[in-house]
Amino acid sequence: MIGRRSFVAGPVGLALGLLTRDVDAMGRVPVGGKLRFRVPWRLSSIDPHDLHDPVAAIFGPAIADPVYGRDAGGRVYPTLADGMPFEEDGETLVKLRPGLLTASGRGLSGHDLAWSIKRCRARAAGGLFAQTTPYVHSFRDRPLVVGFGKADPKRLAFLLSAPTAALLPAGFSPFKPDGTGALSARPAGSSLFLARNRNASRGASFLEGVQVDAAPSINDSLRAFETKRDDLGWLGMGLHGRRKGALRFDRGVMGWALLATGNRAGSWGAPGMAQRLANAVPIGRLGVGVSGGGNGSGDGWEGAPANLIYDGAHPQLRQIAEAVAAKLTSSGHEVTAAPVSSSTLRSARQSGDFTLAIDFARTLQLPGTTGLALATAERHALGVEMGKRRQWPNGAPSVLTRGRRIGVLGIIRLSGGMAPGVMLAARADGRGISWGGSYRSRY
Repeated sequence: MIGRRSFVAGPVGLALGLLTRDVDAMGRVPVGGKLRFRVPWRLSSIDPHDLHDPVAAIFGPAIADPVYGRDAGGRVYPTLADGMPFEEDGETLVKLRPGLLTASGRGLSGHDLAWSIKRCRARAAGGLFAQTTPYVHSFRDRPLVVGFGKADPKRLAFLLSAPTAALLPAGFSPFKPDGTGALSARPAGSSLFLARNRNASRGASFLEGVQVDAAPSINDSLRAFETKRDDLGWLGMGLHGRRKGALRFDRGVMGWALLATGNRAGSWGAPGMAQRLANAVPIGRLGVGVSGGGNGSGDGWEGAPANLIYDGAHPQLRQIAEAVAAKLTSSGHEVTAAPVSSSTLRSARQSGDFTLAIDFARTLQLPGTTGLALATAERHALGVEMGKRRQWPNGAPSVLTRGRRIGVLGIIRLSGGMAPGVMLAARADGRGISWGGSYRSRY
């Protein structure tokens, strides 16, 4: 299947890049232009394999492709692979397309794909690949081929279409990200710069670039959009009113805001208590960019005074934590929002050594994987165990966590407002934003 970015690859892409405003007059998608907006997240790194990375939930597919893709009907097709998985000598093999390059010009081989799968299994995709042989390997004499043991070819292609299993170069650094996507990424302090990737194997983006700035709060993004300083309003159409001429976009679920209970919570840390507490918070009415969630009924926190830890580098998590702490607090049972470092939160998540925590988890962007993603977000080993047993429960997120030590406060959507002339394209499978296919009018 030839995708949008394949169409603009090579000489055709060069020609399109030289077109002028006559393109618009002919009714074609305009090439060029930039977008600028801000989000309430830390922008110093991006890791497509990280389940808890909100920046990857937004921009991961823009900078790194999986080797297979899916269309709106669920059909799987090769993107960076040279055909579908095939069986040979009792093993299932995947062959990469020749000549693949990252944005920095680095060549990619089967070694990079094998490394990527091992890496994503240790992070977001542990449950997805739990039944696939751990002996994923490349071949010295066949540099573009990777072996996956006796994996079912059709199922393997489906799993390899997950954005959280994107192909990355061996040694990938989230702070200096390099990939195959339509855009390249350069984190720079409180900003993230995305530029057209002219080495993109599936074709470069229509946009010349995207500049994203870190906003201190959701309101800062909405204020900048309303006053026409930004091209997108993140999670809204404006702060005080809807921007004139703006259009709404909604590209689905980005991930979930989670409330977790740890070992220090005592009886309040029992399985199911986290969702009970989450249900007591009417998160959708608190203006923190989270929709759905509880209706505010039920008891708040009744344990000893406790800290509610969260990653202090993310402004939206701060807004969520402060709102949740205020709703759960009662006299003698105070809950205090307490920022910690990303590494501290990660250690607490692994050890359970905390009382209460606010966390974020992204979707796996594959049909039927909600339960698996939430189990992995609670504890990586739990996600792997469920994956091995082929237990992929599906349903409403807040129902799936009733017996867990995490509760779903609500969902965070890829939604907001677009300035006139801006179009945010949907990805081929309908899940998320196609930044490579997005564009803006020159008028």
